[in-house]
Amino acid sequence: MEIVDALPLFHTHFVAASLLQAAFTQAAAHAKTLDCEVCGYYTANEREVDTELSSIAKAVAGKVASNCEHACVLLVNNKKLATLSSPTPCLITYSKKDDGWQQRNEEALTLADVDRTTAGLPAMCAERVYETIADFEEHLEDIGTKDWLNPGLIS
Repeated sequence: MEIVDALPLFHTHFVAASLLQAAFTQAAAHAKTLDCEVCGYYTANEREVDTELSSIAKAVAGKVASNCEHACVLLVNNKKLATLSSPTPCLITYSKKDDGWQQRNEEALTLADVDRTTAGLPAMCAERVYETIADFEEHLEDIGTKDWLNPGLIS
C-alpha cells in the first residue's frame, strides 16, 4: 500500500455521525479523482504519553476498514514529534486484527523519501505552519477561504 495524500478531517475528538459520513464521502470522492481509495486514518492524542488509540479513533478507523480490507491507522507519536531528533517517522502504525486494532512494529511503515519528508518538519513547526491547516469541519464553516485539501501546503 502506498499513501499519497493525507486529508485533515477534524481537530476535535467529538464528531457528529452525519458530519463524519459527509467527510468520508468527500474524502472518497477526492481519492477517486487521484485513482486511489481511502485506506487509512491518522490521528493524534492530546497528551504526549498517550500511544493508544482512543475510542473515537477506533470508531473512525472502523468506518475506513469497512470500505478497505487493508486499512491502517497512523497515530502521531507525540514523544518523537516533541524532540524531532529521530530520523524515523513520528508515527505509530496500527492494522486491523479480528475485532480490534493491533500496533505494528516500526518497520511496518516506510516513507518513500524519508529525508525529503522529514527535512522540512522542524522549520514548519517553528513557523507554526500547522496553524494554517484547514480541516473538513473548518472548510464547511468557511468554504470561501478554507480549503480542506490544503493545496500548496507541502511542495
